[in-house]
Amino acid sequence: MSEKNIERKILRTICPDAKGLIAKITNICYKHELNIVQNNEFVDHRTGRFFMRTELE
Repeated sequence: MSEKNIERKILRTICPDAKGLIAKITNICYKHELNIVQNNEFVDHRTGRFFMRTELE
């Protein structure tokens, strides 16, 4: 399969910050046989919110 035929999706996660979020989210992706090609995350310490953008194929 060529690079052009691979369908990519963006998963955006916004929720209260908690321990283990990245592990839980990436495990769900793994169980659904999704490949993570890029991942960025941060916590807004002022609001306690967790933000993650994950590019999947």
